[in-house]
Amino acid sequence: MESVLEGMAEYYSKNLAREVMKGMRETALQCKHTGGTRLLAMMLDQIDNM
Repeated sequence: MESVLEGMAEYYSKNLAREVMKGMRETALQCKHTGGTRLLAMMLDQIDNM
């Protein structure tokens, strides 16, 4: 029984990783920001608007 649960957990983890990467790829293809630190251009734009 425990091995079945471990198998399900492994499947869930790999599937989640695959779906996250798919979403990040689609976001990047649409030229949208995918997270992380702010882009230099965004920071410079904010400074120029002050």
